[in-house]
Amino acid sequence: MVRFPKYLMFFLSLSLRLISQNETNNWYFGQYAGLNFSTNPPSAVLNSTMFASSGCSSVSDAAGNLLFYTNGQTVWNKNHQIMANGTGLWGVYGPSQSGLIVKKPGSSSIYYIFSTGWYYFAYSIVDMSLASGTGSVTIKNKNVYQWAVGSSVAATKHCNGEDVWIITVGSPSYFNSCLSAFKLSSTGLDTVGIQSSTTQFGYPVGTLKVSPNGRKIAATNYGYYNDSSVVELFDFDNSTGVASNLQILLGDTAIKKIFGTEFSPDGSKLYAASYLPNRIYQWDLCAGSTSAIVASQYTAASTPSNVQLMAMQLASDGKIYVCKSFRKYMAAIKNPNASGSSCNYVDSAVSIAPGSNNYGLPSFVSSYFEEKPSMTTNYNISQSCLTASFDVSQALTCPSTGYSLSNLSWSFGDPASGNSNTSVLTNPVHHFSLAGTYTVTLIVNYNCSSDTIKKVITVGPQLQLAANRKAVVCAGDSIELSASGADSYLWQDGSSGDHLNISPSVSAYYTVIGTSSTLGCSRKDSVYVTVLDCTGLKEFQNQEYRLTVFPNPSHGEVEINAGKSGQIFLLNELGQELARFYLGAENKYQVKLSGLQSGVYLIKMDYMVRKIVVN
Repeated sequence: MVRFPKYLMFFLSLSLRLISQNETNNWYFGQYAGLNFSTNPPSAVLNSTMFASSGCSSVSDAAGNLLFYTNGQTVWNKNHQIMANGTGLWGVYGPSQSGLIVKKPGSSSIYYIFSTGWYYFAYSIVDMSLASGTGSVTIKNKNVYQWAVGSSVAATKHCNGEDVWIITVGSPSYFNSCLSAFKLSSTGLDTVGIQSSTTQFGYPVGTLKVSPNGRKIAATNYGYYNDSSVVELFDFDNSTGVASNLQILLGDTAIKKIFGTEFSPDGSKLYAASYLPNRIYQWDLCAGSTSAIVASQYTAASTPSNVQLMAMQLASDGKIYVCKSFRKYMAAIKNPNASGSSCNYVDSAVSIAPGSNNYGLPSFVSSYFEEKPSMTTNYNISQSCLTASFDVSQALTCPSTGYSLSNLSWSFGDPASGNSNTSVLTNPVHHFSLAGTYTVTLIVNYNCSSDTIKKVITVGPQLQLAANRKAVVCAGDSIELSASGADSYLWQDGSSGDHLNISPSVSAYYTVIGTSSTLGCSRKDSVYVTVLDCTGLKEFQNQEYRLTVFPNPSHGEVEINAGKSGQIFLLNELGQELARFYLGAENKYQVKLSGLQSGVYLIKMDYMVRKIVVN
């Protein structure tokens, strides 16, 4: 039986994807609660020794093994014991994000813990190479500035992919409500910082989040002393640290106590949770203008009044988890990139028993969860089934992504197409020189970084009817030629269908045309069928030409007898040689067939051929 391989799928997605590293595998939060994301769904952590009212952070190594965790005041090591020198950090008990762990760029063992209090911003340093690998706090409570207005801190990668921006609210001057960004590099923390964009963040409860791509900042004001809850959105330049373009998405006094906020993995949606009433809101950041984004507000969830929806955190599985205060389970937004009800809010998504929630969830560097826009390619069937059109417009049209694309560079892996093998267009069209499989490479250059994406694609119906092979049949016997990889077939004798039964008397080519109705094109291929005289044994009475095989069929060992000595060949049904051996003076040979698959094989000596059936 001879078959064609299948042709390619009609739609193909090239995805720029970098969703989560294992550093976020272990979450520790709330009342001795936690989740482990090495399982799907995540499993409850049973060994936490931490009570965190709100702010907390945890970190794992590149393999996903827990290193340590903190509530901003105390640090616990991987053995769930208080780390050496790990008490008395300045993170205050109540604030929203009182602790954030960030690995020092270029280091394998140094971690910073950033602490926020009511009126200050400080850091401590952990060295994981100490205390037999369980870590020690070596520097504690190094003050950056005194007059922090908020109690939240967030972090995202610099656009160079190495350094990290630490972002908080406040400045060295008293009650100056602005966003401040501090660059952490291999040389340490730049404590001067970049102050920009006045905020209505105010007193001191709320959360800061940076979009996974590092291009947007969201801030909530809980309205701790009044009912003036606010959801703010900023542009963020992750090459300079400057925040700008403040947009007020929500400032309705009828919606109070807004605390948690989070971005979708692709940065196209923003979510926020309010306590009065208990709701989760979604905004489409691709809507365009500020007024259009505000108008896109959608209530993704509404829960009973006795359930407080608080912190929100994106996870490595692409879902946003929602803290439900004092409950032993988590809510989740399972498809946060999707609009409206398609985002799929689930009220009881995962258990954290025996632990329970308080108000907060662990904070992480947002870049760990980055999922960049997808890029697609389709056939341009109006031209040819070998022509593919590539589309990256989605990466350019949604302002939420914020990517500053400087240029694109395509290579289609088709050198036979000459100068057409490359392109710098946003939406190039390439006509491949032949049907086949190609590696398409796209390099996306941003203002200070780049991404390289490679994808193997197959174009055209891949009809290869026994290509470079010879089908062999004994005269008087039949053989089936089978085809696949197209929607319809036309054989040279006018018959259709995906197979053709023939009983040839002479060797000849057999041709089929396969047509893809989806792609709108056809391809022809042929196979040469060799006809052998396999009946000669019965026609020769002279003992010299005797050739017998016994037993036949067989699945073990057979004995071959001939009327003379000489070389014997074992062939497959296509005439390809599998083995050869020599018959000596006794003119017989024992052949083991146990290593052969079931099927028909041929024994050939000179022009005589005998079939063996292996079962």
